[in-house]
Amino acid sequence: METIFSLDLHDKNAKWLTLPLMPVPRSGTQAAVLDNKIFLFGGEKFGGVFNNTEMFDPDTNRWSEMTPMPIGRHGTQAVVLGNMIYIPAGGPLNGGEAQTNANQAFIYP
Repeated sequence: METIFSLDLHDKNAKWLTLPLMPVPRSGTQAAVLDNKIFLFGGEKFGGVFNNTEMFDPDTNRWSEMTPMPIGRHGTQAVVLGNMIYIPAGGPLNGGEAQTNANQAFIYP
């Protein structure tokens, strides 16, 4: 599903809001927050794995496409450490048929 919903947990009267659609809808993505921006990496769909990297900026309410990952994958995690986001291992093929030992680091200016 490509629809993104948001809820402000600091506002006890908040209601769910619909955010702009993701540029590339997919499942099995990795997400991390850095510099108050949400980054999405990889993911999968029937018949393929993505290497896409996208950023959502809540201040502008817009998605931006970033430099793609060298190796597409799904089913892993993204971890923030300092000013870097690390994406370890994951599946380069649909459905977990194989795993990679590739590790990638994303630096946001």
